[in-house]
Amino acid sequence: MLVLLSTFVAWAGPHEAQSLQFGAGQAAFQHPARGRMPPPTPGPSLKSYGYLAYWDDDLTTVPWDDLTHLALFSVAANPDGSLGATGNWDAAGDAIAMGQPYGVRIHLCITQFDDGSIASILASSANRNRLIDELVAEVARTGAHGVNVDFEGLPIGSKQDMVTFTRDLDAAVDEVVLATPAVDWSGSWDYSELSKYADLFIMGYGYHWGGSSEAGPNDPLYSGSGTAWASQYSLAWTVDDYLYYDAVPERTILGLPLYGQRWDTAGSSYPASALGDGDAVVYDTAWAEVSSYGRLYDAGSVSPYYFDGSGQTWYGDLDSTRERIAYARDMGLGGVGYWALNYVNDDPFWAMVGDELGLDPEPGDTGSPGTEEPPVNTGSYVADAGLPFLAYVGDTIVLSGTGSLGPEGADLVYAWTQVVGPAVTLDDSAAVEPSFAIQEPGNLVFELRVGDGDAEWSAAAKSYVVVIDPDAGERFSEPGCGCAAAGPGAGWIGLFGVLGLRRRRARP
Repeated sequence: MLVLLSTFVAWAGPHEAQSLQFGAGQAAFQHPARGRMPPPTPGPSLKSYGYLAYWDDDLTTVPWDDLTHLALFSVAANPDGSLGATGNWDAAGDAIAMGQPYGVRIHLCITQFDDGSIASILASSANRNRLIDELVAEVARTGAHGVNVDFEGLPIGSKQDMVTFTRDLDAAVDEVVLATPAVDWSGSWDYSELSKYADLFIMGYGYHWGGSSEAGPNDPLYSGSGTAWASQYSLAWTVDDYLYYDAVPERTILGLPLYGQRWDTAGSSYPASALGDGDAVVYDTAWAEVSSYGRLYDAGSVSPYYFDGSGQTWYGDLDSTRERIAYARDMGLGGVGYWALNYVNDDPFWAMVGDELGLDPEPGDTGSPGTEEPPVNTGSYVADAGLPFLAYVGDTIVLSGTGSLGPEGADLVYAWTQVVGPAVTLDDSAAVEPSFAIQEPGNLVFELRVGDGDAEWSAAAKSYVVVIDPDAGERFSEPGCGCAAAGPGAGWIGLFGVLGLRRRRARP
């Protein structure tokens, strides 16, 4: 049975293969624990699109400040266009709430990996419309911002039907993303037409896959002439192919793996024959192992690897991923993506991602407390409202402005104002640490200004409280919260306790 499973995994598409390798026996979704969240920063100026797989759906380790989109993988689309059990979208409400302070858009991912089933869905207008109607209902129920369609193995006979389905889905929901192949072997994907209606997430991995006859890079940046590899297929070849067939560059996302592959081999030299099927190795594991075995490197494909005495593991690291992101950026693509989040829980890696993608301009704030006039900000007063915080209904929250600054020797006057979310009552809006009780879920945003109580006030510092209710099922019927993330100089919420969320980093 193990041999049969290994063979089946080897022939599966990249996302299907990892569903088979990692997806069995996953625990039911658990609401994240209370705790501090990363400071909102100006987000990436290009798309930064991550998949959160159901077998590793820990929202507390998502790098919120380095993403623009997160896709919840996945729910199956049945051959008649109906949706399968939607339990893998149980994280949607919490993900939407947690993503709002960072402007992260949440997508619901549907999958179908059987070409006959894909054809059945797409060939029938009734089946297409059924699937669209059910997706529209799920978007409304969860408050998601869009849909990700992962149909691996699209048959050539469904080429035009896929365009029709994508066009109609785009008309029904706000955002559509398609997972598309690194190599379109049968010419089934009309990149030009599809990118009129959807972003194309290139699954830029699996060039060497579990069933490959040789060990080699999972995502070679270059291959073929001038390298050790006979095959021409690489990330550079794939991007050229998409652009040659008129994919809209700004709607094309270069998806990168956060996993590598290991094969048994006779030695460390390459190319080396694979002595059996390979297995996926997530980057966190590879990085731990390479410290024991030593990093080797293939300059031709811009890919690191290591030999553990009986096999080669080809993987990616901070430097090789940086070069791939820079390549996507220099080619004018709309952004980069990652399969799958939580395969990497490393602060310097995600800091590099944010830096390479660039930062949006810092938003500004205007308005003095209790007036409609802009503040007089001499730079003498600086408000600091601490870090965002995740809380539950029923908690009592203490906001904190203790990090605020004023002229030496001056007494600070504090002014807190709630600007977003279900109304709450602060016990003292002029206190440095006012408190309030939470009665209902939602995203709360407060503004803090400090000053002399008269003519001089600081710019506003926004503070966020993400409130969930673990006992209430889906809670967010409307996408978005109407709030904008403030810049890194604004400071963030300080709330009760230091429990829960692992903080990724604070960008300087």
